[in-house]
Amino acid sequence: MSGTPTETEVAGGRKNDPLRKQRITEAAARVIAERGIDGLTFRSVALAAKVPLGSTTYYFADKDELVTAAISVFRERSTELFRDLLTDFVTELGLAGGVAALVEEMTVRRHSVLVADYRIYLSLLGRPQLASGQPGWDLADLLRPHCSPATARLLSYVVEGILIKAVMEDVMVFAAELEPLLRRITDA
Repeated sequence: MSGTPTETEVAGGRKNDPLRKQRITEAAARVIAERGIDGLTFRSVALAAKVPLGSTTYYFADKDELVTAAISVFRERSTELFRDLLTDFVTELGLAGGVAALVEEMTVRRHSVLVADYRIYLSLLGRPQLASGQPGWDLADLLRPHCSPATARLLSYVVEGILIKAVMEDVMVFAAELEPLLRRITDA
């Protein structure tokens, strides 16, 4: 027994599953988040999506095509999460307070999401064929509606540096400590 679900075990026994490709792509994004790109196989994705192994190769010609689709889904979700949190926090707390709250949220309560995001980002360094054609995730773009382009760029450098350090050293950064430092940038 392979451990891969049969056709009748999938989607309540339906062989016709119009959302199957989407479920496979989302499962691939989860596998990459948990294991990295090197940990992704068609078999691991089939198990995660609860589809027969043949379904993964039916929709995706090779691993690179599957990884590219999964990364696109992951980036869309990550961008949406950061945009929504940032907008809510800045609306409630102002620019420096909102950015500080975002950093705390990601390093304290959503640390696993942050780690997965950076795992994918760093996995692409040695794979230009996967990185090309992917929209870049840029915190400065998310900050621009709230401040000048120059301030957005500087804040993004500082915040992204803090976030990667939090991932690499497994540290938590609290808004109360960070906000006064960010005010030096936003009030300048």
